[in-house]
Amino acid sequence: MSDFACSLDRFAFAAAVLFPTLASAAVPIGEPVGSLPSHNERVLGFMTNRIRVDPAAADALPSKDGVTPSGRPIPPATPPLELVADLARAANFQATHIATTDCPLCVDHSTCCVLAGMDDETHCEGEVTDCGVTSMGERFSHFSDRAHAENGAEGHASPELVMVGWIGSDAHWGSINGAGSTALGTGFAQGFGKPVYHLVFGSGGTYPVVGDGVHFRDIVHDGGTGPKMQPEDTPTFGITYSLPGGGAPQVAQVVHYLDGVTPVCEPLTLRHGQPDQGTYEAVLSPGPGCHRYFFHIVDGQGAEQLYPTTGTLGFPQLPLGADPASCPDFEPTRAEAPCAGTARRTPPAATPPPAMAAVTTAVTTARAATRARRARPAAPRATVPPGL
Repeated sequence: MSDFACSLDRFAFAAAVLFPTLASAAVPIGEPVGSLPSHNERVLGFMTNRIRVDPAAADALPSKDGVTPSGRPIPPATPPLELVADLARAANFQATHIATTDCPLCVDHSTCCVLAGMDDETHCEGEVTDCGVTSMGERFSHFSDRAHAENGAEGHASPELVMVGWIGSDAHWGSINGAGSTALGTGFAQGFGKPVYHLVFGSGGTYPVVGDGVHFRDIVHDGGTGPKMQPEDTPTFGITYSLPGGGAPQVAQVVHYLDGVTPVCEPLTLRHGQPDQGTYEAVLSPGPGCHRYFFHIVDGQGAEQLYPTTGTLGFPQLPLGADPASCPDFEPTRAEAPCAGTARRTPPAATPPPAMAAVTTAVTTARAATRARRARPAAPRATVPPGL
């Protein structure tokens, strides 16, 4: 397994203009943009924010008993990161590049080809060779002007376990808890038998009150043998709540459907962080089948917050041989849930596809201007010798 962390500061790279973000309240939150985010990418986002709101608890996670601190200085808690579409595309591109080509996880975080195109049209132009062809900063510029650091890893069996690995590495730990980061993109890809995980950190983000809910297999410690994952059939459902100075949520629930129709509201309790900025979680045993769910929060000021804003996420406990597509990660509609005080909600017919988990869409006039400013011919250029 390999893990690398990198910041543009180490390359003396100066980012251009910060990419503007739409106000989180202007678009629905939690719905995917295209195929992003996948479930594994949602887990990476939640667990990053879970670490930021309670770094002391996270610091002990890699230990054999889960409570013994590492002995290094513990950073102060930092606000959760907004999950944004431009950084998600950047993270997913690099994860896919490493997972599906002969490019290794380069120590210098470079890409093994010349890049052409912008945003989701970014691609390798010509042969994939070795490390050092396109720098991390140059790659970032194809997706966003606000990316400034990243974590990368390959070979870990799950996003939960890769987070434990990053916690144990001072460089990755520093990136996750960086006070200068306010936005995040997560990436996961698998190819040629190697899972690859990526986080891209940036600025210009504002986390909504709730913006990263997901089910996951928490890290547990049994008998002092070190960290391992919860059983698959008893996952944790969690979401990060952030309303500093606004009080704890008046209601915090995960709403799931036992038979696909009947909603059941399960209470969430504070697990990490502070009441007005922390993670609210519950361990459930839903049983076999495809379970749909969403999060229902009434914040400290009495405002209702739903995640995702529309639709449901999926928790699959399918029989062997069943088609995974029968329980998609996201469905755009949901049944009424009177126990949550909500009725069925669907986007207005004229509304374009909304953004993913606190992910803001990148369709602005400023974005078009930025792309025009960065446009350049995709002329071939000499390959930098490997290993630089």
